Amino acid sequence: MLSIQEIVDKCHTQLLAVRRDMNAKGFFDPTETASVYNHPDESIRIQVKETLRRISLQELLMKSGTTGIAGAAYLIPDKLHDDLVFYGQETDFCPLLSAYMVNGWEGGDLKVDVVNPLTYRAHPMISGAQAEDNTGETMQPTLTPNAFGINIPIGGDLFEDNPHGLVEWHVRQAAKACGLAATDYLLTVLAAASDGWGTRGYSLTGDTNQTMWIGGTTADMTDGIDHISHHEWIANTTVMMPHVFYHSVRETIGRDIAPAVAGNIWKPTPMPQYTPVAQGFDFKIENLDVKLSTSSTLHGLGVRGVTDAVGDSPTQCVTLIFDRNNALLTGRKRWMRIENYSDPRTITQGAVVSCRQDSVTLFDDAVYNLTETGAQ
Repeated sequence: MLSIQEIVDKCHTQLLAVRRDMNAKGFFDPTETASVYNHPDESIRIQVKETLRRISLQELLMKSGTTGIAGAAYLIPDKLHDDLVFYGQETDFCPLLSAYMVNGWEGGDLKVDVVNPLTYRAHPMISGAQAEDNTGETMQPTLTPNAFGINIPIGGDLFEDNPHGLVEWHVRQAAKACGLAATDYLLTVLAAASDGWGTRGYSLTGDTNQTMWIGGTTADMTDGIDHISHHEWIANTTVMMPHVFYHSVRETIGRDIAPAVAGNIWKPTPMPQYTPVAQGFDFKIENLDVKLSTSSTLHGLGVRGVTDAVGDSPTQCVTLIFDRNNALLTGRKRWMRIENYSDPRTITQGAVVSCRQDSVTLFDDAVYNLTETGAQ
């Protein structure tokens, strides 16, 4: 780990480049502007990353003031961007739920070639013979990035006078807001499942006021797993509201009779032995990795145009069951760019966190969408 003064001394050329690019472009984005991490010596890059990870933004702001270390101010953009990306992970489910992530590309929209799995198959052949020509049917869903962002609401007096880390708190809130928006966009596409091959398996009406693991009179979660398997996909992921799990799903796991016996509670199925929950997920139901979400896409604006006021019970609950290895692709043209930002210490003067993202479904029949209506 290096001191701030050592970083300034070792990365003088890189810091001058950051200053030049910010003055010329008016924004900071390490994918499009100079960065202190562009040092040609890998060992120094690693040490700089470790130092900026450990030091707080508040401390760096203090040390780069008029009485601080000359040149240290141009470490702030990389530190600020790192913090935004790190804190955004709290609410950004996109890398977790997407089969593929595409980051940055030239031009505007991006067309994605998706091959029909029913026409793209290996065939028997004789050893040494030429393989049969098999290009398969291809369709091209289009990534059209949605632009969204938020200003960082830091008051100028926080820079020099506040000892309690409120700068980091405000940066964290801005990052979480962008992560939430990104997740909403992704879940809206996943719930619609209309871009790729196949037809989404969708239950128009689940049971009123409850979503069951098994035993639903109209449809339940095991129906979704079964439906996906009919199309040669294996369900391994579910996204649901906490209300859904704790209200009815937990009570119907493992039950083998109807109606449910009073007092049933969630319990791990003793056999067979299942793989551990994947990193980033909350827990596992049999072979499904579970991510809990309160996104409005699962109960409000994103799916049916229903508006649920904050604090009110949801008027519906959508549970998504899918094969996350084949369901979705997400493209990020821009992620956590800091706009309107040329002087590293002037975060208070209108700096905006800016993102551009879109998702497309690859195989619509790898997604099952179960809706509980009249939720309590």
